[in-house]
Amino acid sequence: MKQTFRRPTTWTADDAGDPRQGPRGHVQIPRSLISSPDHSGLAVWTWAMYETLMPHGLDGGRAPAIARRHFLAERAGTSTTALDDARRQLLAPTTDGPYLSGSTPRGAKRSVLHAALRRPRETGEGYAPVPAWTLDMVWAGRRRPAGTISAEAWRLYTAAVDRAHRNGKPRPFDATMARLAAAVNASQATARRPLAELETAGLIEATARPGGWLSIRVALEEEDATQTAEHYATHGRHHTAPHSNPAHIAALTRSRTRHTPLAATGTPQETPLTYAPP
Repeated sequence: MKQTFRRPTTWTADDAGDPRQGPRGHVQIPRSLISSPDHSGLAVWTWAMYETLMPHGLDGGRAPAIARRHFLAERAGTSTTALDDARRQLLAPTTDGPYLSGSTPRGAKRSVLHAALRRPRETGEGYAPVPAWTLDMVWAGRRRPAGTISAEAWRLYTAAVDRAHRNGKPRPFDATMARLAAAVNASQATARRPLAELETAGLIEATARPGGWLSIRVALEEEDATQTAEHYATHGRHHTAPHSNPAHIAALTRSRTRHTPLAATGTPQETPLTYAPP
């Protein structure tokens, strides 16, 4: 029987137990944060972590999360300096307000209470329902272990999940590298490596089509991702042959010789005689 995760009343580093253990369910990532040019992939992951760590309050709302910077940095496989940079990006004011708030309890020297702001449940903004178990796969530091992805790759995955859910139920969609890169405000060259990471991890199954198009299918379950990764490791990326429509008739090429009822072609001087003179 599959176990379901239940969020504890208050999350701290001590409550987390295994640092690679995480909540289950979905995280609603704001669409504006996914494509924001002012926030890195690590910042998007940090916002999602705080959103999942925020406990439910007695009034039905959400209380700020208690999670030390060392705990989050260890979860992401990165340094506390990189995590502080990501939090500063989220704390910075924007046109619609910051994405994160921090507060210092009485007697504390550092701001240890953080709350994810601009949550789609409260603002009504479009969002990507990203599986929370994918948070465990992010490794923002160097020398990524096998089975992990970078923070930028996870950000590209959230954009793909958002696109797959645009019409309700998740479905495969067609895109080019230019469109995938634009979804995370990156260049095509920058987006190629994250896409390759997602294919290797089984989070995305891409099928190459003629004309530079890709048919993208996102994996939302761990078992599906495992099977997709195994298939990709053995066979690589799918490729489809050019589509042939029987209604399209190939144009006739002009023949070098003309069709004529005469036995031979040419000028009268060139045409050989068919009889001998007397």
